[in-house]
Amino acid sequence: MMESDLDVAYNLQLQEALIASAGSAPASSSLTNPTAELSFSTYSPVSDATLTVGAGVNDDNEDVRVLMRFMEENADLLEHEMTDRELSEAEARRLRDELNRRVHDQKVAAASLAMPEEERAKTGDYFEKPYGEGSSSGGGGDGIAIDENFRVYVKGMVSEERVKDAVVSMAGLGVAIYDPRDYLILEIRKPLVGKDEGVLSTERVGFEALVEGLKAANELGLKRVSCFCDEYMIHQYVRKLHPFDDYMKMKMMMA
Repeated sequence: MMESDLDVAYNLQLQEALIASAGSAPASSSLTNPTAELSFSTYSPVSDATLTVGAGVNDDNEDVRVLMRFMEENADLLEHEMTDRELSEAEARRLRDELNRRVHDQKVAAASLAMPEEERAKTGDYFEKPYGEGSSSGGGGDGIAIDENFRVYVKGMVSEERVKDAVVSMAGLGVAIYDPRDYLILEIRKPLVGKDEGVLSTERVGFEALVEGLKAANELGLKRVSCFCDEYMIHQYVRKLHPFDDYMKMKMMMA
């Protein structure tokens, strides 16, 4: 009988302990069976941990998507730049070939005019020199001769224009290249846009025009050029009549 009483007391204490334990668990409901509460508690540390890990995975996926968009945009930009470069190089080749043809035709015409009358009477009707024979479109032979001097005119302009209620500084440059016979070879007109006040200064724009003109002459394969510019200080700098101080070097490097 004492063992039965002890068993009953033990079971009561165990039930009280189970009830107290179930009451301290979060999000628990009032159930009549404490054992069932112990077996099927709504508190699940594993479930909460799963939610936390899932949020981290979502963040990682978003980072991956952002990275992929960034890579796609850079790839598109690179493709556009490569296409623009190919078009620019093709246009430069076309201009070089056209210039070589023009120089070749001018040389043939000059040689024909300089031919003595006796020789003209004998061979003038058969005198010909097709383009490509004894010439090279790459700048050698009867193409663009080294001793021919081309003229490069450059001009930079800065002005202040009123846009609505504000005064805005605007700048642009122009380049014109002429052959020795005063034929216009190439003309460039280009606006300059920049927030730096130095970009819109007269000297800076003049240097930009000079660099643009020399770059175009180099792309055309010209060997000798004479540059003409109406900016006094640029003329002084180029001829080293005025010291090219560190400040101007810094401004040129920032171009």
